[in-house]
Amino acid sequence: MRRLQNTAAAGLVALLLGGCSSVQGPGVVSVAGIGLAGSAPAVRQADATDETLIATRLSDGSSGTFRPIASRDGVTTWAAPDGSAFAFRSGMLVSSFALGDDLYSADVADVLVALRERRTGPLTRVHRYLDGENEVRTRAFRCTLSFGAVREAPNGGSRVRPVSERCHGVGDGFRNEYLVSAPADTIVASTQWISGSVGSIRFSRGTPRPAQTVSPILVPATLIVVPREAP
Repeated sequence: MRRLQNTAAAGLVALLLGGCSSVQGPGVVSVAGIGLAGSAPAVRQADATDETLIATRLSDGSSGTFRPIASRDGVTTWAAPDGSAFAFRSGMLVSSFALGDDLYSADVADVLVALRERRTGPLTRVHRYLDGENEVRTRAFRCTLSFGAVREAPNGGSRVRPVSERCHGVGDGFRNEYLVSAPADTIVASTQWISGSVGSIRFSRGTPRPAQTVSPILVPATLIVVPREAP
């Protein structure tokens, strides 16, 4: 864990510069709380109008606050000051960083199309993980969706539809839960599985915080990212 925390900042830059095609784009990091990997020094504050993302690990209740640091081609990356980060495509998790057994990349196109078209399945999603020798291992899952009735959002505002995604693979099975805005079909909150050891993370939007003056340390304010193809 100590080694992970000591290399989190450098690793996040490496992930953004040369990671899977899910993580792309320019951005900045903020000091809006701590991340799931532990405490951290202050970093540069994002725009005060930026939303925050609250991530809570279900296995132990640990929680962190994340700000958007990169966005491009429909993928947004959110990071905490300790270097932990998540990348989403249209609200669906495609990568995690600095949590341990991280999701290196995920192919979720089949599930996203089914979500928009309200198809139940069967669907295929593919996860990639790095083993102890930094070799990529691929896991395929067969999934089905189930759609609930439209209801009022828990915090008011637009109406939402609950969607459940059940997936099964060799040795692992999991369930993701989404709240999808109606009629925009945008994921506004979710619980998504990362790996067997990390488990599931609950994601919800937080309230923007006032700007603060702090010192940048993790990534520069402007970051040019060169995408690469996932292995």
